[in-house]
Amino acid sequence: MPSATLLFASLLTLLYLYLTWQVISRRRNYRTPYGFSEQHPDLERAIRAHGNFQEYTPLFLILLFLFETQVQLSWLCYLLGALFFLGRVSHACSLLSVETKRLKRGERLSVAFRLRFFAMTQTLTSLSVLAVLLLIHYALT
Repeated sequence: MPSATLLFASLLTLLYLYLTWQVISRRRNYRTPYGFSEQHPDLERAIRAHGNFQEYTPLFLILLFLFETQVQLSWLCYLLGALFFLGRVSHACSLLSVETKRLKRGERLSVAFRLRFFAMTQTLTSLSVLAVLLLIHYALT
């Protein structure tokens, strides 16, 4: 039984449900059944946090499952799962924060933007490592 995949699929599902609730509650507050309005940037950020999560998570779980069942390095599965999960939590926090102003030339990056950069680095690193290791495993078998 692939236990790392089971753990991270469960944790990521709970995070997904939280992000879903963020969109639903904002839609209800603003009485916006679909789309978003420029008057409600927090709704737009919640929609993007939810959508971005949907874009990366299924691929990660598929790769993690394949890696866990084919290569069977459980410690690495847990490490990459934790890295990805932390990246997704960080990304959601960065998008749901209230810092939204655009930077002018010479201004320092906001905490939210730095957190978002860190989060996407974690997400893309975990996906890249899994993809490369699966290719190496394929080439060696």
